Amino acid sequence: MLLTAVICVGIKVSSQVNAVAVAIKLAVVLLVIVAGFAYVKSSNYSPFVPPKGSKGAAGMSAAPRLLQDLGVSQGAFGFSGIITGAATVFFAFIGFDVVATTAEETRKAAARRADWHLRLLAICTTLYVLVSLVVTGMVHFDKIKTDAPLAAAFDSVDQHTIAALVSVGAIAGLTTVMLTLLLGQSRVFFAMARDGLLPAPFARVSERTGTPLLPSIVTGAAVAVVAALVPLTDLAKLVNIGTLFALRAGASAWWCCDAPGRTCRVPSAPRWCRSCRCSPCCSPSI
Repeated sequence: MLLTAVICVGIKVSSQVNAVAVAIKLAVVLLVIVAGFAYVKSSNYSPFVPPKGSKGAAGMSAAPRLLQDLGVSQGAFGFSGIITGAATVFFAFIGFDVVATTAEETRKAAARRADWHLRLLAICTTLYVLVSLVVTGMVHFDKIKTDAPLAAAFDSVDQHTIAALVSVGAIAGLTTVMLTLLLGQSRVFFAMARDGLLPAPFARVSERTGTPLLPSIVTGAAVAVVAALVPLTDLAKLVNIGTLFALRAGASAWWCCDAPGRTCRVPSAPRWCRSCRCSPCCSPSI
Protein backbone atom coordinates (compact mmCIF):
# COMPACT_ATOMS: atom_id res chain seq x y z
CA MET A 1 0.00 0.00 0.00
CA LEU A 2 2.96 2.31 0.57
CA LEU A 3 4.02 1.84 -3.05
CA THR A 4 0.44 2.54 -4.13
CA ALA A 5 0.65 5.86 -2.29
CA VAL A 6 3.90 6.64 -4.11
CA ILE A 7 2.23 5.98 -7.47
CA CYS A 8 -0.73 8.18 -6.57
CA VAL A 9 1.52 11.11 -5.67
CA GLY A 10 2.74 11.44 -9.26
CA ILE A 11 4.79 9.89 -12.02
CA LYS A 12 7.81 12.07 -11.20
CA VAL A 13 7.97 10.84 -7.60
CA SER A 14 7.43 7.25 -8.74
CA SER A 15 10.26 7.51 -11.25
CA GLN A 16 12.59 9.02 -8.65
CA VAL A 17 11.89 6.28 -6.10
CA ASN A 18 12.30 3.66 -8.80
CA ALA A 19 15.58 5.23 -9.98
CA VAL A 20 17.08 5.05 -6.49
CA ALA A 21 16.03 1.41 -6.03
CA VAL A 22 17.31 0.46 -9.49
CA ALA A 23 20.66 2.14 -8.80
CA ILE A 24 21.05 0.09 -5.61
CA LYS A 25 20.06 -3.07 -7.45
CA LEU A 26 22.47 -2.50 -10.33
CA ALA A 27 25.31 -1.74 -7.92
CA VAL A 28 24.70 -5.04 -6.14
CA VAL A 29 24.44 -6.95 -9.42
CA LEU A 30 27.80 -5.56 -10.58
CA LEU A 31 29.27 -6.38 -7.15
CA VAL A 32 28.08 -9.97 -7.49
CA ILE A 33 29.65 -10.29 -10.94
CA VAL A 34 32.99 -8.71 -10.05
CA ALA A 35 33.43 -10.16 -6.56
CA GLY A 36 32.00 -13.56 -7.37
CA PHE A 37 34.20 -14.08 -10.42
CA ALA A 38 37.20 -14.62 -8.14
CA TYR A 39 35.51 -17.67 -6.57
CA VAL A 40 34.33 -19.34 -9.78
CA LYS A 41 35.49 -22.93 -10.26
CA SER A 42 35.39 -24.42 -13.73
CA SER A 43 34.57 -27.85 -12.26
CA ASN A 44 31.18 -26.52 -11.13
CA TYR A 45 30.16 -26.09 -14.78
CA SER A 46 30.32 -29.84 -15.39
CA PRO A 47 27.87 -30.96 -16.63
CA PHE A 48 26.90 -27.64 -18.21
CA VAL A 49 23.42 -29.00 -19.01
CA PRO A 50 22.58 -31.72 -16.46
CA PRO A 51 20.78 -34.66 -18.08
CA LYS A 52 17.19 -35.58 -17.35
CA GLY A 53 16.69 -37.23 -14.01
CA SER A 54 19.62 -35.44 -12.38
CA LYS A 55 19.22 -34.58 -8.73
CA GLY A 56 18.54 -30.88 -8.33
CA ALA A 57 19.10 -28.52 -5.44
CA ALA A 58 17.19 -29.07 -2.23
CA GLY A 59 13.86 -27.28 -2.25
CA MET A 60 13.71 -26.98 -6.03
CA SER A 61 10.19 -27.20 -7.39
CA ALA A 62 9.24 -30.12 -9.56
CA ALA A 63 8.59 -29.88 -13.28
CA PRO A 64 5.14 -28.54 -14.22
CA ARG A 65 2.45 -31.20 -14.23
CA LEU A 66 1.39 -30.29 -17.77
CA LEU A 67 4.84 -31.14 -19.17
CA GLN A 68 4.86 -34.42 -17.28
CA ASP A 69 1.41 -35.37 -18.60
CA LEU A 70 2.52 -34.63 -22.15
CA GLY A 71 5.60 -36.78 -21.70
CA VAL A 72 7.91 -33.83 -22.37
CA SER A 73 9.49 -33.67 -18.93
CA GLN A 74 11.13 -36.71 -17.34
CA GLY A 75 13.19 -34.88 -14.78
CA ALA A 76 14.51 -31.59 -13.60
CA PHE A 77 17.00 -30.88 -16.37
CA GLY A 78 17.85 -31.64 -19.97
CA PHE A 79 16.30 -29.67 -22.83
CA SER A 80 12.89 -29.68 -21.16
CA GLY A 81 14.56 -28.28 -18.06
CA ILE A 82 15.95 -25.41 -20.11
CA ILE A 83 12.47 -24.64 -21.45
CA THR A 84 10.97 -24.79 -17.96
CA GLY A 85 13.70 -22.52 -16.61
CA ALA A 86 13.19 -20.05 -19.46
CA ALA A 87 9.48 -19.81 -18.68
CA THR A 88 10.28 -19.23 -15.00
CA VAL A 89 13.01 -16.65 -15.49
CA PHE A 90 10.72 -14.65 -17.76
CA PHE A 91 9.82 -12.82 -14.58
CA ALA A 92 13.08 -10.91 -15.03
CA PHE A 93 11.76 -9.18 -18.17
CA ILE A 94 8.51 -8.00 -16.64
CA GLY A 95 9.40 -4.31 -16.64
CA PHE A 96 9.67 -3.89 -20.40
CA ASP A 97 5.93 -3.87 -21.04
CA VAL A 98 5.60 -0.92 -18.65
CA VAL A 99 7.84 1.10 -20.97
CA ALA A 100 5.00 0.88 -23.49
CA THR A 101 2.10 1.43 -21.07
CA THR A 102 3.69 4.60 -19.65
CA ALA A 103 4.88 5.95 -23.02
CA GLU A 104 2.30 8.74 -22.98
CA GLU A 105 3.91 10.16 -19.84
CA THR A 106 7.41 10.43 -21.32
CA ARG A 107 9.04 13.04 -23.50
CA LYS A 108 9.57 12.17 -27.17
CA ALA A 109 8.14 8.70 -26.57
CA ALA A 110 7.87 7.82 -30.27
CA ALA A 111 11.54 8.53 -30.88
CA ARG A 112 12.87 6.73 -27.80
CA ARG A 113 10.65 3.74 -27.13
CA ALA A 114 11.81 1.21 -29.75
CA ASP A 115 15.46 2.21 -29.55
CA TRP A 116 15.68 2.00 -25.77
CA HIS A 117 13.69 -1.22 -25.67
CA LEU A 118 16.43 -2.97 -27.62
CA ARG A 119 19.23 -1.41 -25.61
CA LEU A 120 17.65 -2.28 -22.27
CA LEU A 121 16.96 -5.84 -23.40
CA ALA A 122 20.59 -6.29 -24.40
CA ILE A 123 21.94 -4.80 -21.16
CA CYS A 124 19.60 -6.73 -18.84
CA THR A 125 20.06 -10.03 -20.65
CA THR A 126 23.84 -9.67 -20.42
CA LEU A 127 23.64 -8.96 -16.69
CA TYR A 128 21.30 -11.93 -16.10
CA VAL A 129 23.60 -14.29 -17.98
CA LEU A 130 26.71 -13.07 -16.14
CA VAL A 131 25.05 -13.42 -12.72
CA SER A 132 23.87 -16.92 -13.59
CA LEU A 133 27.35 -17.93 -14.73
CA VAL A 134 28.91 -16.55 -11.56
CA VAL A 135 26.53 -18.18 -9.09
CA THR A 136 26.64 -21.59 -10.81
CA GLY A 137 30.43 -21.26 -10.99
CA MET A 138 30.70 -20.51 -7.28
CA VAL A 139 28.38 -23.32 -6.18
CA HIS A 140 27.60 -26.60 -7.95
CA PHE A 141 24.06 -26.64 -9.30
CA ASP A 142 22.84 -29.33 -6.91
CA LYS A 143 24.10 -27.43 -3.85
CA ILE A 144 22.56 -24.03 -4.62
CA LYS A 145 20.26 -22.71 -1.89
CA THR A 146 17.00 -22.00 -3.68
CA ASP A 147 15.64 -19.63 -1.01
CA ALA A 148 18.56 -17.15 -1.33
CA PRO A 149 21.05 -18.43 -3.93
CA LEU A 150 23.27 -15.34 -4.30
CA ALA A 151 23.63 -14.55 -0.60
CA ALA A 152 24.20 -18.23 0.24
CA ALA A 153 26.86 -18.50 -2.47
CA PHE A 154 28.90 -15.73 -0.85
CA ASP A 155 28.30 -17.16 2.62
CA SER A 156 29.79 -20.44 1.38
CA VAL A 157 33.07 -18.64 0.62
CA ASP A 158 33.05 -16.67 3.91
CA GLN A 159 32.15 -13.35 2.27
CA HIS A 160 29.39 -12.47 4.74
CA THR A 161 29.54 -8.71 4.16
CA ILE A 162 28.89 -9.15 0.46
CA ALA A 163 26.11 -11.59 1.29
CA ALA A 164 24.45 -8.93 3.44
CA LEU A 165 24.75 -6.37 0.63
CA VAL A 166 23.20 -8.89 -1.76
CA SER A 167 20.22 -9.21 0.58
CA VAL A 168 19.80 -5.41 0.51
CA GLY A 169 19.92 -5.54 -3.27
CA ALA A 170 17.25 -8.23 -3.27
CA ILE A 171 14.94 -5.99 -1.26
CA ALA A 172 15.57 -3.14 -3.69
CA GLY A 173 14.90 -5.46 -6.60
CA LEU A 174 11.59 -6.65 -5.19
CA THR A 175 10.62 -3.03 -4.54
CA THR A 176 11.21 -2.04 -8.17
CA VAL A 177 9.28 -5.07 -9.41
CA MET A 178 6.24 -4.28 -7.26
CA LEU A 179 6.36 -0.59 -8.13
CA THR A 180 6.61 -1.42 -11.83
CA LEU A 181 3.72 -3.86 -11.69
CA LEU A 182 1.45 -1.46 -9.83
CA LEU A 183 2.29 1.41 -12.15
CA GLY A 184 1.85 -0.59 -15.34
CA GLN A 185 -1.44 -2.21 -14.34
CA SER A 186 -2.99 1.09 -13.27
CA ARG A 187 -2.11 2.57 -16.69
CA VAL A 188 -3.59 -0.45 -18.46
CA PHE A 189 -6.87 0.06 -16.58
CA PHE A 190 -6.74 3.76 -17.48
CA ALA A 191 -6.28 2.99 -21.19
CA MET A 192 -9.07 0.40 -21.13
CA ALA A 193 -11.46 2.88 -19.49
CA ARG A 194 -10.57 5.53 -22.03
CA ASP A 195 -11.47 3.06 -24.79
CA GLY A 196 -14.79 2.29 -23.11
CA LEU A 197 -13.87 -1.17 -21.81
CA LEU A 198 -14.10 -0.12 -18.15
CA PRO A 199 -16.31 2.42 -16.34
CA ALA A 200 -15.54 6.07 -17.07
CA PRO A 201 -14.25 6.91 -13.53
CA PHE A 202 -11.20 4.75 -14.26
CA ALA A 203 -10.21 7.21 -17.01
CA ARG A 204 -10.26 10.30 -14.80
CA VAL A 205 -6.92 11.95 -14.09
CA SER A 206 -6.31 13.92 -10.92
CA GLU A 207 -5.68 17.59 -11.64
CA ARG A 208 -3.36 17.87 -8.63
CA THR A 209 -1.14 14.81 -9.17
CA GLY A 210 -1.67 14.15 -12.87
CA THR A 211 -2.27 10.44 -12.25
CA PRO A 212 -5.32 8.16 -12.54
CA LEU A 213 -6.09 7.74 -8.85
CA LEU A 214 -8.94 5.23 -9.01
CA PRO A 215 -7.07 2.62 -11.10
CA SER A 216 -4.03 3.02 -8.87
CA ILE A 217 -6.00 2.54 -5.64
CA VAL A 218 -8.01 -0.40 -6.98
CA THR A 219 -4.84 -2.09 -8.26
CA GLY A 220 -3.02 -1.59 -4.97
CA ALA A 221 -5.94 -2.90 -2.91
CA ALA A 222 -6.37 -5.97 -5.13
CA VAL A 223 -2.63 -6.74 -4.99
CA ALA A 224 -2.65 -6.41 -1.17
CA VAL A 225 -5.54 -8.86 -0.82
CA VAL A 226 -4.02 -11.41 -3.21
CA ALA A 227 -0.60 -11.11 -1.55
CA ALA A 228 -2.18 -11.83 1.84
CA LEU A 229 -4.05 -14.94 0.68
CA VAL A 230 -1.91 -16.60 -2.04
CA PRO A 231 1.51 -18.24 -1.34
CA LEU A 232 4.50 -16.38 -2.78
CA THR A 233 5.65 -19.30 -4.95
CA ASP A 234 2.24 -19.55 -6.60
CA LEU A 235 2.16 -15.79 -7.15
CA ALA A 236 5.57 -15.90 -8.84
CA LYS A 237 4.40 -18.62 -11.23
CA LEU A 238 1.22 -16.72 -12.07
CA VAL A 239 3.18 -13.53 -12.75
CA ASN A 240 5.67 -15.42 -14.91
CA ILE A 241 3.12 -17.03 -17.19
CA GLY A 242 1.00 -13.88 -17.25
CA THR A 243 3.96 -11.78 -18.39
CA LEU A 244 4.95 -14.34 -20.99
CA PHE A 245 1.42 -14.43 -22.40
CA ALA A 246 1.03 -10.64 -22.39
CA LEU A 247 4.31 -9.96 -24.18
CA ARG A 248 3.62 -12.77 -26.65
CA ALA A 249 0.22 -11.31 -27.44
CA GLY A 250 1.73 -7.85 -27.86
CA ALA A 251 4.47 -9.14 -30.16
CA SER A 252 1.90 -10.97 -32.28
CA ALA A 253 -0.28 -7.86 -32.53
CA TRP A 254 2.59 -5.78 -33.87
CA TRP A 255 2.60 -7.96 -37.00
CA CYS A 256 -0.92 -6.76 -37.67
CA CYS A 257 0.15 -3.13 -37.39
CA ASP A 258 1.88 -3.27 -40.77
CA ALA A 259 -1.28 -2.52 -42.74
CA PRO A 260 -2.17 0.16 -45.32
CA GLY A 261 -2.94 3.51 -43.73
CA ARG A 262 -0.95 2.85 -40.54
CA THR A 263 2.28 4.54 -39.59
CA CYS A 264 3.94 1.52 -37.97
CA ARG A 265 5.79 -0.97 -40.15
CA VAL A 266 7.01 -4.49 -39.38
CA PRO A 267 9.75 -5.99 -41.61
CA SER A 268 8.87 -9.34 -43.23
CA ALA A 269 5.28 -9.24 -41.96
CA PRO A 270 3.02 -11.77 -43.76
CA ARG A 271 0.57 -10.40 -46.26
CA TRP A 272 -2.41 -11.62 -44.25
CA CYS A 273 -1.18 -9.50 -41.33
CA ARG A 274 -0.71 -6.46 -43.55
CA SER A 275 -4.32 -6.67 -44.64
CA CYS A 276 -5.54 -7.02 -41.06
CA ARG A 277 -7.81 -4.18 -39.92
CA CYS A 278 -8.17 -5.05 -36.25
CA SER A 279 -7.81 -1.73 -34.40
CA PRO A 280 -6.66 -3.23 -31.06
CA CYS A 281 -3.33 -4.02 -32.72
CA CYS A 282 -2.33 -0.38 -32.47
CA SER A 283 -3.73 0.15 -28.99
CA PRO A 284 -1.61 2.47 -26.79
CA SER A 285 -1.38 -0.30 -24.18
CA ILE A 286 0.55 -2.42 -26.68
